Amino acid sequence: MTELEQTIIDLAQQELAAVLAFYRNKSNGIPPEGLDAAWQGYLGHFHGMNALIAIAHQANSGLSEDGRKALLTVETDHLTAYRALAN
Repeated sequence: MTELEQTIIDLAQQELAAVLAFYRNKSNGIPPEGLDAAWQGYLGHFHGMNALIAIAHQANSGLSEDGRKALLTVETDHLTAYRALAN
């Protein structure tokens, strides 16, 4: 992988970590006075993560196969966590 690919993957993983932290906090109960700020932060991280993941779905993106797979793993990890939260 190139340095740029690794940077994109690292950023996607950081955004995923922030999204998962929101899910944990939500399941533990976010106080009403902190919910709006937590929600706004979540939305920023969620959309940032998805913008980076979208590169893996773009034809001729310039990603290597390893880079594409790494981003798709971030997507799969998110889906797994989201589904667990819903159940």
